[in-house]
Amino acid sequence: MIHEFIRDKMNYLIHSSAMESTYVEISVKNPLLDTSTIKDYPLVEGREVMLRATLEDGTVGECFTATPTHFRGTLGELLVKGKQSCLIATFNALMRKKGFH
Repeated sequence: MIHEFIRDKMNYLIHSSAMESTYVEISVKNPLLDTSTIKDYPLVEGREVMLRATLEDGTVGECFTATPTHFRGTLGELLVKGKQSCLIATFNALMRKKGFH
């Protein structure tokens, strides 16, 4: 499942870079965003919001989700109890931080 794939890749990246204690904050970027006009992403039917994960150095990653959530804590904590949307937004931030954007 994609959830476990992302978690495994993040686990490797975080531990190989000694980033377990790096702080991340995840929040809804724009709750009033009209996703019906967005054609760049395969969105599901219904209301979606954009989550933004911000690492302690200011690096950001985003994802769309139909289940908005918030998280504040370390990357190590996120690996243990993070929801799929939080993992994806944070994975995007980590990829940007590593130069894959």
